[in-house]
Amino acid sequence: MPEHGTDRVATAAAGAVCIVTGASGTIGAATARLLAERGCTVYAGVRDPDTQSARALGLQCVVVPLDVSSSTSVESAVRLVLLREGRVDVLVNNAAVVQFGPVETMPVSRVAAMLDVNALGPLRTTQAVAPAMRRAGSGLVVQVSSVSGRLVTPLAGAYAASKHALEALSEAAWQELGHFGIRVVVIEPGDVGSGRAPSCEDEDGGPYRELWSQVFADRSRGPRGGSTPQDVAEAVWRAVVGSPADVLRVPVGADARAALAARPTTSDGDFKELAFAMLGVRW
Repeated sequence: MPEHGTDRVATAAAGAVCIVTGASGTIGAATARLLAERGCTVYAGVRDPDTQSARALGLQCVVVPLDVSSSTSVESAVRLVLLREGRVDVLVNNAAVVQFGPVETMPVSRVAAMLDVNALGPLRTTQAVAPAMRRAGSGLVVQVSSVSGRLVTPLAGAYAASKHALEALSEAAWQELGHFGIRVVVIEPGDVGSGRAPSCEDEDGGPYRELWSQVFADRSRGPRGGSTPQDVAEAVWRAVVGSPADVLRVPVGADARAALAARPTTSDGDFKELAFAMLGVRW
């Protein structure tokens, strides 16, 4: 019996050569393993291949040193994949730094480092793979962004800024690279909670201590309406299998879908109240 169309697409996608950045993290590891399990050749990019998590990935993937904050490291990793495979079909830009803090007290150096990894890192890797994809006339760049790429909540301003920058670069790339047959898909998870609250920047009783305790009071209970790393990995796989060329953004998680649906029809003041209510914040 002939395969259905979706089966044929999945079969073709299973042979894809993929690079996943930040593969030793929770979302990155889940994504790299899922792609490998479904037949892709996965190059798992990690900053330190000697860690236990990187060695575990090596059972299913080819682990390569890849630090997205270094152009030399990015170019070396992409060159290695092209030499071995002759092509890169899929780039998953997952590497990211997540740090929280008030705009007033967040060190500028920390904000700059987050922008470097979260926005300029994907730019470096996309620039490295785009020429080969363009010559092939096909390819996929998956940007693991966040609901924070379009929404802002208290204490997440610097992180949101980095993801807003990623979204802008991604939309421009979608408009430009699509001409050459290269798809760009932005994955926007909501809360992918670890169950651990970040350490407080105001342990000395600073002016934002109360806000911090309210925002992160329920972190130990896990994400509310959020998603898991596996959910995000499945969204990446659906992009690999083939999303329509006119679909750029893919929210993941009920919380992300609800918040993104509410924002365009809500005034700034009303959305602030809605966001505070969702977070349990009284400020």
